[in-house]
Amino acid sequence: MTLAILIAIIGPPLAAVVWYLLGWPFPALRRGIFTPPLEFLADWAGCAFTIALINGWDGDWLAMGIAAGNSVLAFLIGWWLLGPRKKRRSAAALLGAKSRALREALVRRAREVARPRPVLRPVPGGAR
Repeated sequence: MTLAILIAIIGPPLAAVVWYLLGWPFPALRRGIFTPPLEFLADWAGCAFTIALINGWDGDWLAMGIAAGNSVLAFLIGWWLLGPRKKRRSAAALLGAKSRALREALVRRAREVARPRPVLRPVPGGAR
């Protein structure tokens, strides 16, 4: 039981480090879905979840709870890294003042050109 608790605490981060280090020399092992810190956290959470399932199957509820908490911790760290606190700036916000003025002048000119103009129409009675 003590070994299961120790594995539930230390196992997931250690396994994530091993999988993360194995992924660098062998690019085929890397999934390429996540950025490297999130890939590490996904390995951590997956290993913790697997250990929680194994401990639950064996009936070691304390170790299962610790491993599940470890998985929740990895998910919370990932959520904090991707959380709503980082706002993405639009392309217009990234432009400088000079570039913004040029873009606005270009848009203004395009709208002027696209505006319908009066055209010559024949007189209703016909021209003589």
